[in-house]
Amino acid sequence: MKLTHIACTSMLAVAFAACGGGSRKPTTPPPDPGPVEEDLDDAEPVDEEPPPPPPPLEWSAQAELAPVKGVKLKPAAISFHQVEGEGVQVTSGALNGLAPGVYHVVVHEGADCGKNAARMGGVWEPAAGVSLTVKVTKGQAAAIDQQVDLTLDGEDSIVGHTIALHADKKGTPGKAVACGAIVATDDEPEDEE
Repeated sequence: MKLTHIACTSMLAVAFAACGGGSRKPTTPPPDPGPVEEDLDDAEPVDEEPPPPPPPLEWSAQAELAPVKGVKLKPAAISFHQVEGEGVQVTSGALNGLAPGVYHVVVHEGADCGKNAARMGGVWEPAAGVSLTVKVTKGQAAAIDQQVDLTLDGEDSIVGHTIALHADKKGTPGKAVACGAIVATDDEPEDEE
């Protein structure tokens, strides 16, 4: 009987161990995960203002007009200014010393004018259809202030070409009376000391 009792006790021990008996693990509640975050897909969109667009690009150029032999034009400059997406604003100071009449402002192929505008070249093709005229009346100085369909940027830029002032000949450009090379200018403000 003693042997049976030992056998039963051993069997109980094996069964107890097989059922996960033995030492009991302390039961502790799982850690608190804290507040539950909302699913981002369900969150309402935040109204954020998009960043402002960059300012438009701007370009400037200038041409110092030199009169041809026999023309009494005083020193004068033609300025060109363009804001991205717009045409070129062409302005000049007073054009003093010109005989009364109509004059045509034309962009030419050449990079410099040479003596008496001999090297200005032919009319520059991308600017061939641009009409820019100035009328000089007796006793009054004329000036240019007009926006035209030209550009100061890219492969069709007028920078690097010449511009000439032509006397009118039956409604078309005649003899050149002044010429200047068109060069880019720096519009950055200078530091004042």
